[in-house]
Amino acid sequence: MANNLIPSYLETDFNTLKSKLIQLMSKTDTFKDYNYEGANITMLMELLSYIGDLNTFYNNNIARNVFPDTADIYEVVHSQSAHLGFRARG
Repeated sequence: MANNLIPSYLETDFNTLKSKLIQLMSKTDTFKDYNYEGANITMLMELLSYIGDLNTFYNNNIARNVFPDTADIYEVVHSQSAHLGFRARG
């Protein structure tokens, strides 16, 4: 059984979120036989997918920069190294 609670940015992009929204909405009684192409609700679904894509991208960057091994921002690496007791010379 796959764990759906752990987000991965590579698996949660705009197109994946949009298709998951369409699948989720097609399971309800209201939107069972709904034509999503050219409908006004498509704009809302694309907006939600875009916001979800941005959130997973930013959360992935934040989570990556928590650890010095995977951080790619100089200030973060310098601050974490100072907290760990590393003092650069030179």
